[in-house]
Amino acid sequence: MIPQPHAFGGRNGVHALNDGVYWCHHGGIVVVLSMNSGRYTTLDPLASMVWIRACEGDALDRIVEHVRSERLPTPDVAELEATISELIEAFCEKGLLRAMPATGGPPEPTTTLGQAAPRSTTASPRAKAPRVPSVIECCVLLACARIALRVLRLRKVLAYLWRTRREISCVLNERWLQALARNLAIAQAISPIHTACLEQSLTAWWCLNRAGAEAHLRLGAQPFPFNAHAWVEHRGTPVVDDPEHLREFRAFPPIDFARL
Repeated sequence: MIPQPHAFGGRNGVHALNDGVYWCHHGGIVVVLSMNSGRYTTLDPLASMVWIRACEGDALDRIVEHVRSERLPTPDVAELEATISELIEAFCEKGLLRAMPATGGPPEPTTTLGQAAPRSTTASPRAKAPRVPSVIECCVLLACARIALRVLRLRKVLAYLWRTRREISCVLNERWLQALARNLAIAQAISPIHTACLEQSLTAWWCLNRAGAEAHLRLGAQPFPFNAHAWVEHRGTPVVDDPEHLREFRAFPPIDFARL
């Protein structure tokens, strides 16, 4: 029996991203990140196609029409509609999408493009850069980041760090950034607590924010083989990572901290 349209949207319902959900695609494969669970989900080609169309505001009938036109041999319409309905329902049950009333247009964008109200990006030319955190301080901060992620999860950690940031008041020079990267690398090597790129990036992001410098936390992924990565940029330049290494990853859209 072919399932009937569900209450999650039906044939004419549209969907929107839930707050705290980000996605990127590479080579037709979508990777979804939920800030609520801190988990990544890699979708297969069909699910990726359905996801992209759903996020663009297409209702079920339009998604079916699009997928049917892209797949060879042409699948049975009823069977395809049932499969796509199940996929969209699964996205909603996992908290990745939410049903929206049909309005005749795409849903209002949420965390894919949104940005929180920016801080002032004009730094005082007289502002003096603060002291670079020591290796011991970096060890403590890395451990705190690790524990916080285990206890609070990513979304709450990001919200807290965002609330404790300072207004931009200085521009850090290359020597300061290199010293921070060196101290972080040493701290990560000698710390008895295992930390990865996310803890390191959260620590670097917090250090730059507390210093009053412009800093952007970026998250990215590559689908095959799956690998996720986090890094920090200062004035468009990676702070710790090699830019060549970052070419392997497709970055998620900027984090909308106002919705965390």
